[in-house]
Amino acid sequence: MPDDILRPLLCNSIYLIDVVGPHVAAEATRVRQAITSRAGIRSSLRLDQYSQVIDEVQRQMRAGVPAPRTTPGYIARRLAAGWEQDDPLLPFAFDSFVRDTALSLSKRRDLDRLRPHLEAWIRHCGTEPPWCRDATAVPRADGHSAVPFAIPVDHFGLDTMVHVIASAAFYLTAALSGMRASELAELTCGACRREDRSQSPRFWVDSRRIKGEDFGGVPDSWVVIEEVHRALAAAEAVTGTKPGELLFSSGSNSGNRYAALRNWVNGSCGQRLGLPPSLMGRCTRALSAVLSRCPSPSARMASWLRSGISSTYPWLRQRATPLGQADTKQRSSPRYKPKRRPSTPD
Repeated sequence: MPDDILRPLLCNSIYLIDVVGPHVAAEATRVRQAITSRAGIRSSLRLDQYSQVIDEVQRQMRAGVPAPRTTPGYIARRLAAGWEQDDPLLPFAFDSFVRDTALSLSKRRDLDRLRPHLEAWIRHCGTEPPWCRDATAVPRADGHSAVPFAIPVDHFGLDTMVHVIASAAFYLTAALSGMRASELAELTCGACRREDRSQSPRFWVDSRRIKGEDFGGVPDSWVVIEEVHRALAAAEAVTGTKPGELLFSSGSNSGNRYAALRNWVNGSCGQRLGLPPSLMGRCTRALSAVLSRCPSPSARMASWLRSGISSTYPWLRQRATPLGQADTKQRSSPRYKPKRRPSTPD
């Protein structure tokens, strides 16, 4: 893989996993909790609950909180159902607001009865997507002033961010572990293990070896560096995968992951965070093949990070330093001849 493709891919992946990932995981957890609470609601909004909704509207209006905005697709459905284009309540997410406020389902008649209060709220505060409001500021990848990790988005926008973080973890794991696509597809939540030793900890990843084995494969384990361990932990956190469930959806482990990651990084979201643009290309196992022929992969990765990435991107300088503690004596021995492991495509 050309260095001008590999270097931005790894740099952006580490940044998204370590800096943006924890905040996206927390927001995604809130969304999953809201979806779970809304799914169990069966009763409709009663007349005696109107006062509860009106009180919440007035409280939000006094605090200057914008009304939640629905998705463009739902706006299109309202227009197709006969809503007027200039209706001030057209973008308002009324259903979600009533479910969260009164734990009840809403109907069009409820919207019409509450319209004066809702229009006053929107006229005073406007509308805004409900998720990632008041986002925490994070350091930009280029070292400039800190910016919020995200702008307000609807749940589709948040799903895109979750997919981007998971894709960054997928490709970082593929590049630095040497695992094939079939082996990555067998990764489950809880597959990471840490072995504490006297000198330094050792990190393991448990999966299944598929290629060349009988149907279903056989259990196998890989020794990985700490970055891979953190990447898989971030993927578990953002996706909300339960123990034993597959971590990466088998239907999305193709080049579409890289295309989605590249488009997000090159778009307004990634450039707002100061991420270096990603070029067109394919993600291969080139780096993992190099690491597999090195007697000390952690030391090789540390040297590569310090020589290139950490000098270009200031936020990575402190991240790259601890990796330099790995042993490099075996690599420097003149008698050592690296055993080449064939790097066949899956």
